[in-house]
Amino acid sequence: MTLTKKTPQGSGDLTLSIVDEEKNYKRGNSLFNNSDVELNETKYSIFERLAIQDGKSNDLTEEDISLAKRNFRKGCTLWQLGVINIDYNPNNGKAVIKIEGDEVLYIDFETKKERQTRINNKKTPAATQNTTQPQIDETKIKNKLCQLAGKKKPEELTIGDFQRIRDNSLAELTKLGVTRIAIDDKAGIVNLYGQDPQKPLFGFNFKVNSSKPTQSNSTTTNTTTATDGQFAFHKQHLDAIASIMEISTSKLMKEIKKIANDTGVSERLVMNIISTEGFIRKAKDIGDGEITVGFGHTKHANHNTKFNKGYSITNKTAFVWLKQDIIDKRDEAKKYFSDGINWNEIPLSIRDAIIDIAFNRGAGAMSKEEVYRSLRANLKEGRSNNPASAVRTRQEFKSKPEDRTSIQVGLMKRNCYRFLMAIQDLTPKQQLAAINRFKMANNHGEDYYASTLKLLKKYGYNTDANTLQKDWEQVERDAKNAIK
Repeated sequence: MTLTKKTPQGSGDLTLSIVDEEKNYKRGNSLFNNSDVELNETKYSIFERLAIQDGKSNDLTEEDISLAKRNFRKGCTLWQLGVINIDYNPNNGKAVIKIEGDEVLYIDFETKKERQTRINNKKTPAATQNTTQPQIDETKIKNKLCQLAGKKKPEELTIGDFQRIRDNSLAELTKLGVTRIAIDDKAGIVNLYGQDPQKPLFGFNFKVNSSKPTQSNSTTTNTTTATDGQFAFHKQHLDAIASIMEISTSKLMKEIKKIANDTGVSERLVMNIISTEGFIRKAKDIGDGEITVGFGHTKHANHNTKFNKGYSITNKTAFVWLKQDIIDKRDEAKKYFSDGINWNEIPLSIRDAIIDIAFNRGAGAMSKEEVYRSLRANLKEGRSNNPASAVRTRQEFKSKPEDRTSIQVGLMKRNCYRFLMAIQDLTPKQQLAAINRFKMANNHGEDYYASTLKLLKKYGYNTDANTLQKDWEQVERDAKNAIK
């Protein structure tokens, strides 16, 4: 099950009972069923840390608790959040997490034996039971999905939409009989479940690496398509990086998926960071005065800064440091986009871009530079539904195009890919509107995208220019075809 933090409040003990997909929360004498529960910061952080122990998702499971107990004070850092003991009994599914200050979190999972006993003890005939269950109306459910995602029709839904709905708005669908949303973003499959945990009500299929809608021949499955954000640029660089690390590209992709799961960001963001940062085995100055190693790790990081020029990093350490860097930059970015803004309501792909800004430029740039202040203001004023205004993730330069260095041109290329990543979860019409907004002339009267292509070629980066043009035109072409 997934816990969603609302207004931090409450203190003392908290009991959580999980029966199938229903959650019963108890604080004091009150008992209620909900998909959300209000926790104070400490308890929410503990739940969040517990939920990622198995490295599979942000859902809290018995495996998470078991791993946390086994690795407590070893690989698990829950003790840093004030947890002093974890006790778990797999026979009855009960866990007791003791916290400093005499607070306790009780978690009671329904075991297979308990579930069977509950089913056997039901005295209501099956026919009567069915009359009390929510009636399944596929059309109503799809309309509600579109409403929650801000889309006009089901064909416009993306995997990112389903992730946000699952994490933030599942209670709205529960009223219509949906108890669970299962997402396999690698295979591009989304299934919605009702009372039967084994048989989906209906599902959506997404064609990986394409945003062009296709027609399904299935009568039971609604088929749409969505890009996972992997461009030719990513494939080109990921293959090269895997070769440098002396591992297979599939192994690299597994690490990317694991880091995404552990940090709560998308795989496309991790791909973008690795592709743009590259991999440096031995620490060196890359030309910007910073000693860098691994995947863009520098001495300005919040952790692991005790290394010097020439330090040789292992693959394992590089992935561990990257994971922590992403967590740090994710949390820094959220601070700059929290005042008057609900972080979880920002489209996932725009959140990806914001975190990438923090990773590349540092969170401080968000407070100093107009383009990021404008992005924050647009989101704060509720204009995230107008991406042409909200998606403004390019870095402006005071210097004229002809005076820019090769390093600045590299940043321009990254800004273009950051923008393409930012619009992934938008509708085709929104994508085109955002593209036109992005290409509008700036203070120097330049089309930023066209200027990037020109300067890349000027400095001899012809391959990068050709790849960017290919990826950019593919996104624009797919959006136009989808509208037709």
